[in-house]
Amino acid sequence: MHREALGEVFITDVTQFAGGEFRVGAQLPRLHAYYGDHLHHRPLVDPVLLLETARQAGLCLAHKFFAVPQDHKFILTRLDLRLGDLARLVIGPRPVELELRGTILDRKDRDGAVVGLDYRFQIVAEGHELGEAVVGLRFRSPQSYNDLRMRNRQSRALPSSASYRPALTGLPAQPRRVGRRDERNVVITEPVAVNGTVVADFRLPFNHPSMFDHPQDHLPGMVLAEAARQLAVAAVVERHGYAPEKMVLRAVSTRFVKFGELEPITRLVAVTGARGGAAEPEVVYTAAGEFTPPDDLGWPASGSEVVVLVDALQDGESICRFTVVMSTIVDGGEQAR
Repeated sequence: MHREALGEVFITDVTQFAGGEFRVGAQLPRLHAYYGDHLHHRPLVDPVLLLETARQAGLCLAHKFFAVPQDHKFILTRLDLRLGDLARLVIGPRPVELELRGTILDRKDRDGAVVGLDYRFQIVAEGHELGEAVVGLRFRSPQSYNDLRMRNRQSRALPSSASYRPALTGLPAQPRRVGRRDERNVVITEPVAVNGTVVADFRLPFNHPSMFDHPQDHLPGMVLAEAARQLAVAAVVERHGYAPEKMVLRAVSTRFVKFGELEPITRLVAVTGARGGAAEPEVVYTAAGEFTPPDDLGWPASGSEVVVLVDALQDGESICRFTVVMSTIVDGGEQAR
């Protein structure tokens, strides 16, 4: 699972079935310093934790059933989540037992070896479907990965999050404004409204035991996803005045364009749609060019949902783009109507 701490591993078992289906068992903790740090009146399973669990499932299946060597580097290319009944996210008196029912959407081979897999996972808890996740991964040998990274960096040496410390660009956001209680889990600066957008800079949480479980030479995709979620919360608060306690991520569609480097400032820009509608305009123009939301989120937004487009930029170029659907909920975890 490419984790050093056992407490950050959520996969419990994997099985392959005839017909190309996989079953992955997972157990989620009822309380977690990072994934459990939210403002909801009743504790909910964190949707980003569901994404992380699907990511870990993809890693495990690649090693166990597709002979991807343990020393290979895994590159995240796609990360999508769509949830159904939000009331099923309410955490009860026992740890959450999940079953991820996986199939292969796309497989890439080169010279007799698997070099890429795209998975679709149906996420099931206690016999009820919570939603589905899509994870795209590419695999490279250590030498191939190093060659790729050096080409991208014009032969500049790779940094490490274990030793590199960037200059901070601003004060961290107030935790409540981004849906958090603990300031240690805040990964963006105080958001600012700019010409119809909401803008913040990414704060690198190098010492965070969950987000940087082990040293990295780039920005992890899961940490960027958390930054996008936090800015989406702040953007919906800014435009619609919703209470952060009432919001939960309902869906996200992510495309990773290029590696996020550790050294440059990473700026996040959010465009927020109307209630129950797509972000406006349909084509958003950013410093990195046109940004069109995908049309495969799986359902039209209801009156209690807001679509937020988040673009992550380094040196004026997009490194990844997120389409986030935020939903408002009532105290029991049900979606507001």
